[in-house]
Amino acid sequence: MLGEALALLAAFCWSAGAGFYKRSMRSVDPVGLNLVRSIPATAFLFLMTLLSGSLDSFSKLDLIIAGQAIGASLISWLIGDTLYFLGLRSIGVSRAVPIAYSYPLFLLPITIWFLGEPFSYGIILGTVMIVAAIWLISRSMESGSSSGGNRIGFIASLLTSLFWAIGVALFKYVMLYLDPVFLAFFRMLVILPFLGLYAALSKNTRESILGMRRDEVALAAIGGTLAVGLGDMIYLIGLDLARANVVGPLSATTPVFAGIIAAVKLREKPNLETILGIILITAGAALLSPYG
Repeated sequence: MLGEALALLAAFCWSAGAGFYKRSMRSVDPVGLNLVRSIPATAFLFLMTLLSGSLDSFSKLDLIIAGQAIGASLISWLIGDTLYFLGLRSIGVSRAVPIAYSYPLFLLPITIWFLGEPFSYGIILGTVMIVAAIWLISRSMESGSSSGGNRIGFIASLLTSLFWAIGVALFKYVMLYLDPVFLAFFRMLVILPFLGLYAALSKNTRESILGMRRDEVALAAIGGTLAVGLGDMIYLIGLDLARANVVGPLSATTPVFAGIIAAVKLREKPNLETILGIILITAGAALLSPYG
């Protein structure tokens, strides 16, 4: 049960962090924001790695394990998230989010065929129910904002789903050899140089970072520490404790939590789609919990 609970808590951290990002994006571009949020998140993860005594995991890194960890980081974060941003820009939140967060549908066969994880009708049904809840909540969040049927945006969002699924499976495999807290920290060490190099070479990104106000930097730092630091760390711990084909669907509930948080913050009465989504996510989580 602990692994499933951590997966849901990670999804909540990611959705809460998104609220801080939105308020800090007035003057910075997405890559700049990614860099600004990643620096304090890396510092937080270094502290957690130090306190947990996991720094000795560096001694366990050989070329194969390090290559797998780097590959998982680049596939899920660099490629997957870049495609996600492209999908958001091309077809809007209400279409890109449910397509991208449907990645548990790709994850299920990957975990069965490549990780050898067992499955049941309960896991299949729970996964489908959670994905359906994501679609419903996303539609209710931005039902009127559509930027048209853009094929590039659709393909980008679909590929996001695939790369995220591959990344989750790879991280699950790598944790056979590495501590999850250390892996969360190591992943940031892999990503930061790419973000820093891009910011150094891109005049627009560099100027957008320098143009951020102090309050925007603070909001990005809080969001990064909460989502990338704490959220990613407890997600990997949950993935280490439970099956990937259970943790994946539970952690994909980020849009559901975002919809609930938005409704509470705006004091709006939930519509029928939101209510149905909450019921589906609750039932789906209940179905998945016994298999963790």
